[in-house]
Amino acid sequence: MDYKSLPASADQARKCVFYTTCCFFTIILEVLLILGIKDSEFVILLQ
Repeated sequence: MDYKSLPASADQARKCVFYTTCCFFTIILEVLLILGIKDSEFVILLQ
C-alpha cells in the first residue's frame, strides 16, 4: 500500500461522507417543508 496516497484517499472519503450527509439532510428538509405546507400545524410549530 502506498503511504503517500493514503491521506488523499482519506480526505476524499471524508468529503464523500460530508456531501452524502448534506444531501441526506437537504432531502429531509425538503420533505419536511413539503409536508409542512400541507399541514398548517407543522408550519406553526416551525415558527
